[in-house]
Amino acid sequence: MKKPDTMKQFASVAVAVLILFAVIPLLKNSFKTPPKRQVRVGETFTVALESSVDPDFRWELLATDAAKVELVHQPEGAEVLRNPELWTFRAISPGEANLYFGYTRISSPTNIAARTHAEPIRIVPADT
Repeated sequence: MKKPDTMKQFASVAVAVLILFAVIPLLKNSFKTPPKRQVRVGETFTVALESSVDPDFRWELLATDAAKVELVHQPEGAEVLRNPELWTFRAISPGEANLYFGYTRISSPTNIAARTHAEPIRIVPADT
């Protein structure tokens, strides 16, 4: 009777070890959001945001790290009706930055975003 119990215990420990050392790290890495884009200091880059031709909605820059990224051009007028909307930024200092956008109804008094988009950026020194 002791042998089958020992085998069950061994199998349980083996499964637990497999979960701890194989499955959990895989899951943990799958939830990480690595920066999608790497740019150099001084470089300009464009963020393309999918939009509709509905003039009541537009993308707005909700937040960013102004010490790291500078807004160069934001769509205005007829550009807002293009799909995608093209936003241009310049990297100004090394580090990590996130650009947060909200797709909002212009006429809404609450300006609650119908959808959002985050664009993680990694900025490296110009000489690398």
